[in-house]
Amino acid sequence: MLGGRWDLHKELVRAMTRGVLLGGNVYVVRDRGSRRIVSVGFWLEPGQSIFGSEEQRALGFNTFFRKLSPDAQYWWNNTYPDTMRELRETVWTGDEMKRRWWCSHLATHPEQQGRGFATAIVDYAYDDSVAMGQFLGLATQQELNVRKYEAMGFRERGRTLMPAPTGDFPVIVLSKT
Repeated sequence: MLGGRWDLHKELVRAMTRGVLLGGNVYVVRDRGSRRIVSVGFWLEPGQSIFGSEEQRALGFNTFFRKLSPDAQYWWNNTYPDTMRELRETVWTGDEMKRRWWCSHLATHPEQQGRGFATAIVDYAYDDSVAMGQFLGLATQQELNVRKYEAMGFRERGRTLMPAPTGDFPVIVLSKT
């Protein structure tokens, strides 16, 4: 996603945060003592996407995108959406797409991992989705995360290999119904 430019990581996360705040839900866990955010989850209700509107892209994504190499820009505009669309068509039915909340980002500070914070965020989002007759979906690149998500009640729905200029990587899709 960064095209090998780790110096752009914070910029992309800021753009993601702003995009979700405009078109989705942000759940956070704060440390009781310091009040610092230690875990965060970005959730998009059915039909929403993190950079789905020009208004969302203008909140930082466009600036981030212009800093990427032509290869990385091509990946964002072509390879990534095409590969994800093909995977989505094999993993979700049309009805499921209308009822699926999508987690675009779930992270816990490394020093705070293993304390149940991400699980609390998932449980909260799940309760919100179930109240509306919907369910949760997410994707990961890491087998370790698959095991963590399965422990939270997710089940694997499908996987593919994402071609990328910096090296291909797996995309594993899971759901919690």
